[in-house]
Amino acid sequence: MKKIFRFLGGLITVIILLIIWFEIPVTEEISVGDAADGQDTARFALVTDLHSCFYGKDQKGLLKMIEKGNVDAVLLSGDILDNKFKNDNAKIFLEKVAVKYPCYYVTGNHEIWSGREKEFKEYLTGIGVTVLDGNYVTTQIKGRTYEICGVDDPTYMSDEEWRAQLTSASSGSGNYKILLSHRPERVDYYDDYDFDLVVSGHAHGGQWINPFTGLGTLAPDQGYWPKYVDGLYTLSNGTNMIVSRGLCRERMPYPRFFNHPEIVIIEVAGAKDAAKEADSNEVDAAPAEASVGDKESQTEQAAESFEDIYVTEYGKDSELFVSDNDEFYRNLLLTSVDAKLQLKNQGDTLENLGKIWNEKIENTVAALNASPNLTADDKEKLSEVMSQWSDFEERFHKLWYNLYSDNGYIHGSMYREMMTGYGAAKYELFEGALMALEYEVNGNNEMKPAMVDDLTALDKINRSTFSDYDVCLGIENGYIQTMEEMGFLDMGESEWRNLSADLAKAMEEIGSEDSDGMPYTVNYVRLTKLMSELEAGICKDSSRVQTLRDHRFKLLSAEMMNYVLLMADDADLLAGTPVRDEEYIDENSECYHLSLQRPYEKAGEYAHFYDGFFVNGNYIGVFYASKSDDMDSDRYVFDACDFTAELVDVTFDGNKDLVISLGHQGAHGTEVHCAYVYEDGSYVYKKSFEQIPDYSLDHENKKILGRADSGAESNEASYSYENGEFVEK
Repeated sequence: MKKIFRFLGGLITVIILLIIWFEIPVTEEISVGDAADGQDTARFALVTDLHSCFYGKDQKGLLKMIEKGNVDAVLLSGDILDNKFKNDNAKIFLEKVAVKYPCYYVTGNHEIWSGREKEFKEYLTGIGVTVLDGNYVTTQIKGRTYEICGVDDPTYMSDEEWRAQLTSASSGSGNYKILLSHRPERVDYYDDYDFDLVVSGHAHGGQWINPFTGLGTLAPDQGYWPKYVDGLYTLSNGTNMIVSRGLCRERMPYPRFFNHPEIVIIEVAGAKDAAKEADSNEVDAAPAEASVGDKESQTEQAAESFEDIYVTEYGKDSELFVSDNDEFYRNLLLTSVDAKLQLKNQGDTLENLGKIWNEKIENTVAALNASPNLTADDKEKLSEVMSQWSDFEERFHKLWYNLYSDNGYIHGSMYREMMTGYGAAKYELFEGALMALEYEVNGNNEMKPAMVDDLTALDKINRSTFSDYDVCLGIENGYIQTMEEMGFLDMGESEWRNLSADLAKAMEEIGSEDSDGMPYTVNYVRLTKLMSELEAGICKDSSRVQTLRDHRFKLLSAEMMNYVLLMADDADLLAGTPVRDEEYIDENSECYHLSLQRPYEKAGEYAHFYDGFFVNGNYIGVFYASKSDDMDSDRYVFDACDFTAELVDVTFDGNKDLVISLGHQGAHGTEVHCAYVYEDGSYVYKKSFEQIPDYSLDHENKKILGRADSGAESNEASYSYENGEFVEK
């Protein structure tokens, strides 16, 4: 009998361990297209069937997986939210990922079952996620155009209704088409359309996977022994379909076996681009000088110095705002200049700033509401803009108070005066969104300037008139130099957004929860996206819309950087120890490094919490592990570690990579090396070589050499870089 109990006890233990093991999420990488054409590669994270499950504090587990995937966008293919359980975990994940990446979403059956799909969609749109329900949007990634298409889950839809959504979603102009659709089993429908890639979930990997055959046991709407549960499939019309096993675990009625929850990293290479193919076909008809002239024109619009970005140019020929073909932008310019003249006349205070701009905003809202052309859709847009602004203004004032009040984290009245510049930028953004909607509805703007009668008056206004009233700060000495040294101007939108999110997080670490800049940053991103969408509908010059969008994200990241530097300066004085350190890590001044330490002890955390690297127009941000995290992590750091970072070619391809070397308190003082490998113009995180405290490079044999400590012994060790991984030899 004892043997039976021991056997049963052992069996139960094994089952429990298996359940725990297969609850651990993994990343699966799948490539489609011509992988050899690396120049045209885009990377997407496919996230499905989260069902608001818990993946660590602030959903860090999922966010780290996506970050390591070095993705360009996130595809949310349904059942991210749930119909039965609280959606706090899902919302934490969504709000954080939407700040750092472009995100695209379609509903799943559980979101439809909830009866709250409209509420969910409004929430997602509000945080900056693109909701797709029978439509598509275009996006540029590494010079290629992609059409991101999506359809609702068909739970309560007729066949005709769902086909109508598919038809509408596929109606683009022939670029590479990616369809987000929750249901993988509906391949007969997908076969009738020209999508290049379909991404789905729903099947949960077949729940229990046979370890010998790799086949799932049971899936919704497919029954037993389902066909489409995991991985890459090719449909009869040549369309690729990728099905994710999804992320649901504790919400499921029974555990997963041999079926880890997953995020799929999709690499799309050699994607077709309708615009580029058309240009190629017509190359003989177009004069060669035209393309050169276009490039020169774009270069003239680009900022040549930090000040050109940080200060909004005002003048009749301003490259930023004025375009002969865009009356809307002339109106926005006139409104902005008029507000600044009023502020100069009434006194440069936040109270006057709010009074001046709110009057203009009220006039625009009144003109919209009084318009006979205002449709139900227009009213929804207006409601969305007003809702976004309400959240934004509340969070902006809360952040400002916690930073600049007498007990705030940034001291000195001179800094409080800067806030009129920041505030003007926010009001200008909000009023601009309203004016864009007004122009779309009425074909004009009802202008009521107080100080400037018409645009011709702008001839007499030059930048010096607004030396103290531009949309800028009274910048401290060295700040512009610091930002320019960081390569700030050479970065792109995703870099600026990532930098803004990381700096918002850093503000909380330097101060406290009261100085958390993330809610404010999230709202800024939402409002900027909304403004750009409205502008795109009325502006004849699409490059103008993109220029302004870039400008606004640059302003956000510059603002957050200024907050962090000012907070760190004050914290240095109060703590008596350095909080911020900056330097080039290389002799050629290619890589600028910003390091941040906590100015106080925080339970469960180490002092050194963040490093930011700015190299070749790229931003790399690293937040380090907590004391409770895995000591074997290649991002583990502790107070006594000897931190070093260098630009060095560890992949032997002729390009310098960024290698961060960190010690930890392992048994023999081993050291790990966190590598960001330079690929296709950006730096990609790789699981790195470790266990060799001091390494050297064997260029002839293309190997990384060192000595690995193991107990009392010390053995030679070597690594090589093969197929995108560091492999120990």
